[in-house]
This record gives sequence, structure tokens and C-alpha cells, in this order.
Amino acid sequence: SLQFRLLENKLGVRADLRVKYNNNYTKVFGGDEEALRKIELSESQPSLALLVERWLERTPGLEATGFNFWGKYEKSVNDLLEEQKQIALSEPVEAVKQYRLNDLEKRREVYESIFRSEIHEALLNRGERRFSHQALQGAILITFNRDEPRDRYKVFVDLFNLSTFLIPRSHIPHLTADMRSKLCLWRNGGTNDVQENGKTGLEIEENGFEEDIV
Repeated sequence: SLQFRLLENKLGVRADLRVKYNNNYTKVFGGDEEALRKIELSESQPSLALLVERWLERTPGLEATGFNFWGKYEKSVNDLLEEQKQIALSEPVEAVKQYRLNDLEKRREVYESIFRSEIHEALLNRGERRFSHQALQGAILITFNRDEPRDRYKVFVDLFNLSTFLIPRSHIPHLTADMRSKLCLWRNGGTNDVQENGKTGLEIEENGFEEDIV
């Protein structure tokens, strides 16, 4: 449908990555000029993917002359791989040693695909990656540090922390009859019919009340 095509364009589905079957996806709308106009407009406007990419590229700390996260990250990865290589080399069983070394080499190739920009660009051109090299760097930095700013931006932070103060139900202060009445939580004769001011939930509904009884 037109709505789905517009949504796809807004999200950032590239025309060259669409499954074309036998026709361009716009041809199914035939002579519907209004639909074609909307599609053309959606293709010309910045997509969500593009806006996210631009935002990631501006991530603080990527500057080589500043914090230089990428340089530090690459060094940490190389140090980690070297440590794991030494562990693999110390393996007394030859078959296990070769297995670990081969696995380590595969992991090194994966990391090279993000550290070497030419490999990333090749994957980008093949459609195997979507973001620019710098946007990918920003995404990795944010992923590693995603917990840093979280509490400052939680509007309902007190509600998130309520589980910290939970106690066993047997230790929860018991409600008095007066308190139960105030909370509209008293039960009739041991049944589960919740009442408010002497009326069951069914009677309240029949009388046209829309208030939810907890």
C-alpha cells in the first residue's frame, strides 16, 4: 500500500536495496499522480536512518585530537587479542591450541572490518552495512557508555527505584477496616467482589460509573 511505501522511505529503505520483482515499486500506483507526488517527496526528504547517522557522527569524543575514543578502543582490542593469543599458545593440547588460534584470527578479521575504513566502505557499498564509518564509531561509543547519563533523563526515576524498597508480603503493614474503606478495597464475606460504598463492581458498572476499582 502507499502508506507502507511512504513509511519505508521515511525509515530509510534505499531504492537500490528493494526487492524489485519485475517493476519499480512506484509503477503499481499507475496514474495516481497524488500518490506518486507523495512518494517522490518522501524520497527527497531526509530519512530517519540518515538523521540518526548524522547524529551519531557528531558523538562527542570521536575527535582524534580530543578524547580519541576510536584510537583507545582499537588499542584495547589489540591488547585483548594479544592476551588471548598468549593464552591460546600456552594450551598444551595441539588440537585445542589450533582451534583457539583459528577462532582468534576470525575475530581479528571481524574487528579489522570496523578499524579499516576501506573494508567498511566495501561492506557499505554491498549493502551489508548502513551507517558511515564515523557513525558506526559513535554508535559503539554510546553502546559502551549507555548507562552513564540514564538517571538524569529518567522522569519517573522514583518509580523505577521502587523495587529497591520491596519487602515480603507477610511483613507489609496490615490495613485497618477504615483504611480499606478509604482505598475502596474491602471484600464482602470473603468473596472477590470488590465494593465501593456498599456496591459491588457489577452494580457500579450497571449504574453507569466508569471509575476503575483497583
